[in-house]
Amino acid sequence: MKRDMDLVRAILLTAENHEEEYVSSAELHRGLSEQFPDSQWSTGVIPAHVRILNEAGLVEAELISEAGSSEDTILFLRLTWEGHEFIADARDPRVWEKVKSKGGDVSFTLIKQILAEVVKMMLSQ
Repeated sequence: MKRDMDLVRAILLTAENHEEEYVSSAELHRGLSEQFPDSQWSTGVIPAHVRILNEAGLVEAELISEAGSSEDTILFLRLTWEGHEFIADARDPRVWEKVKSKGGDVSFTLIKQILAEVVKMMLSQ
């Protein structure tokens, strides 16, 4: 599976917009559907992205693997400090589109650097 940075951003935005600190799987799926109605992310791709967000330190998540299933189930997730920092820069759709046009298919580290540069540039205008 290829990492989808639009889904990464969508998960972080959904968690940030949630009223409670912790987001359940049902709340995450509902929030993604409401905020991004045109997106067609399969249910298996979302937990996989939550897992890599957890590994990257952007969220703290509890996932379980069910016997006989190849998909994980998200019990809950919450944003970490690093997750809040990333989404603070990536929240604005204009900034995000500019970053995607400059970055293409690059590493997360480079995306964060480009994001910081784009935000600085937009703030100085």
